[in-house]
Amino acid sequence: MTDRGVCRSCGQQGHLARNCPSGKNDIKAFRRGPGQQNRTRNAEAFHSTNDGYNLFLAGQPHQGDFKFPPSYSEQATGINSEHFSRLDRVKYFSNTYIETYKGQGDRVTCKIWAVSLEDQHKARDLLEEWAREIAPLGSRGSEDSGWAKVGAYDYRTVLREDEAGKDDVAKYRKAPSGKEELACILIIIWELKTASPVSLFGQRLEGLDPIRRAHKVWIIGYANAGDQYQINVMGKSEGSCTAACKQIMISQSNAQARQFTPYQFHLAKPVSFAELRKSVDLVTYTPPQRHKPTNSAPRKSVMSASEKIVKIFRYGKDRMDEEAWEDWSQIHATDVNTPGLDPGAVFLADRSQTHMNSMFIEIYFSKVLESLPYYVGGLRMSASIGTCAFQVFPSQDTMDLETARQFFRESNTQENQLESRFTSELGKKRLEVAMLKRFFHKKSPMIHSFPGWHRKSKDYTPNTFRVVAFIASNDKDKDEYRMEKTFDNYNYTDPGHTVWSRVPSIDEKLLDINLVDLQKPHFSYNLSLSRFLPIDEASQWKVPKMYESFAEGIKLQAKDAKNPNVTKKAFETSDTKGSGLPVRKVQQIRSWLFHMRDSEYSVKVNQIMEADTHYQHGDLGITYQPYEERWGIEVFHPDWDKKFSQNLALQVGQVAKWKAGESEFFPLQDSENDLPGIPWERGSGVREFLKVLAQIEEVIEKGEEEDTDDESDDDGAVMQGSSGGVLLHGY
Repeated sequence: MTDRGVCRSCGQQGHLARNCPSGKNDIKAFRRGPGQQNRTRNAEAFHSTNDGYNLFLAGQPHQGDFKFPPSYSEQATGINSEHFSRLDRVKYFSNTYIETYKGQGDRVTCKIWAVSLEDQHKARDLLEEWAREIAPLGSRGSEDSGWAKVGAYDYRTVLREDEAGKDDVAKYRKAPSGKEELACILIIIWELKTASPVSLFGQRLEGLDPIRRAHKVWIIGYANAGDQYQINVMGKSEGSCTAACKQIMISQSNAQARQFTPYQFHLAKPVSFAELRKSVDLVTYTPPQRHKPTNSAPRKSVMSASEKIVKIFRYGKDRMDEEAWEDWSQIHATDVNTPGLDPGAVFLADRSQTHMNSMFIEIYFSKVLESLPYYVGGLRMSASIGTCAFQVFPSQDTMDLETARQFFRESNTQENQLESRFTSELGKKRLEVAMLKRFFHKKSPMIHSFPGWHRKSKDYTPNTFRVVAFIASNDKDKDEYRMEKTFDNYNYTDPGHTVWSRVPSIDEKLLDINLVDLQKPHFSYNLSLSRFLPIDEASQWKVPKMYESFAEGIKLQAKDAKNPNVTKKAFETSDTKGSGLPVRKVQQIRSWLFHMRDSEYSVKVNQIMEADTHYQHGDLGITYQPYEERWGIEVFHPDWDKKFSQNLALQVGQVAKWKAGESEFFPLQDSENDLPGIPWERGSGVREFLKVLAQIEEVIEKGEEEDTDDESDDDGAVMQGSSGGVLLHGY
């Protein structure tokens, strides 16, 4: 017998591995493909079932029981199909099944099926060794030679699991229910070159079911514009979302994606969607190239229909099904400010036209806001607040999600976070006191509405002084009580006016989102919109007598209440010794109301001071921290109230129509007549309003330089604070 070398299967001489007697049946087993019935038990490698393929190791029929184990594809050039008759040793040594396909020219594809990733990697190593052994030397030197990864790990169907596991997977395949609390949302955008979403993930993303079940996250995906495919990963913790996202990226790393862009939309705290009945759309758009205007007149910045809209996340479609939403979006896709969004939607768009780091949020009220006066704050406008709600990492400078999450946490600290209550509270005393001082300046277009006030009086008395207290219920299952007592007359005998409302015990915040710009960590905003329900005869709620006695016992300290520089408690409470009244939080709010000269606009400036409550031997103590007050601005217009009243009768998907100028802060003519030289800019939001205020300051400063009497007026002012353009820089 001629010596034919050493067998790589058994180590003996005289035969090759494919003719080795010891592994003949096993090799035959791995030659058969999935779905082929094998009659020899020891040789059975794959067995076809109705719900997938079960892989059994040769000679061990019930070990390594999987459905559709991981597969992998390789392409090789310079190899023809005749060479694949020598693949038996690769199959045998790696316990894998390998399918081969003849491609164009001399390109051949191998698809590896394995019980485990370890076996799969082993097969890949053997394949590479085998390819180097038989491939022609000439083709290996070309740029297109060798192995090229063309596929990905493909799970196709869910792993075998018990009935409870199947229920979990079905749960996480759908959108989160209204009772679920989400802490993090991660969005993955794929731009695919060669593969289709169905081939990568399956029709319903069933290929990602193991990740769903392992990390307890919701994974929803759908085709986006063009060749984009989007996956939304939502979970109750950042860790589970991040781990799931990483696993998806690793498993699909060979999808020939032209661009991979992760978005991180972080919720400041777990948000309950039980009462969230509005759609939230996060959208980006690519603005068209605008031609410079021929004249010097300011150009209104409106979103035209030609601008490309790319929706990247939508939630809250429980009021309308998917088909109805699509029909509504097509009908209402106009060239006005709301590009196919329902009233009540959150719209985020890049207005900078150059980069994605400057984001604005516009909130349109709808029928959802059933009792507008009882919501925290009083913002009566379509607001533009903040900078960036999520960070976009360009493909050429990708930041991994772990680094982004750490960066987010470091930049979102209490020091730079503004505790906004939807009135756009702006910051600390040194900024807002200076602004209030400018309002009282004799050259300011703002007119203080306090009775009998005139500029020369140097009277900084607030229009109203309010005391707000949140009192817990004795029954833990009942709602919390909110007391608001308002004083209009600054004397000790003023009884004040008390309004009671209740705060639902279940977290019913309609909006609780933290906005942070990772490029500018010192800009951070927190928007919180909660609902207060009135207590009246119709509500069948009664305020406990002890709570009413507490409200009646609040008396005003007029001298301290009138002075905004007083940072201590400016009211007295009746004797509460031993009562154990469960007061959780107390606020005192000074409010100044101004009218814009020659216009119907009103501006309210609020100074909000929150106190610490503590108990000692049953006695209630209220302590204010110096210089911890917050400030807020509210802007009103009578036409806005009419529009919001119309919202009560609107159906979902309808928008109240606004006339030209009604949604603006300052009409063009009024602003030009009031303050010549101030350029008018279109916009409805606090940001534009602050720009106007900064411009007002500049005009006043110029007047101070020309008028020497202004310095003496300012020296005698009661208000203290910085001056000039601090407001603009502070915001």
